[in-house]
Amino acid sequence: MYSITENTLKSILQRRFGSFVGILCERIENLEKENISKDVLVRLIKQEVKKDAYNTMRNIEEQISSFTDGVKINVNLQKPTSSK
Repeated sequence: MYSITENTLKSILQRRFGSFVGILCERIENLEKENISKDVLVRLIKQEVKKDAYNTMRNIEEQISSFTDGVKINVNLQKPTSSK
């Protein structure tokens, strides 16, 4: 179970999806510059979108997990034993 504040989650999502959109736009522009047919272009764009979407979701999950690990505190208290 993840433990993260709503504001932190919103911040992660805004940054990652902003980056995701930027990466996709750049890749589509680069593919359009190539002299390839529209069918091939569409297939390549689909592949890029799929790959980048999976990578972005993995990254979001890793960031959420990192924030969660940072706020999780596990403490075991033990009564000290006297060796005297």
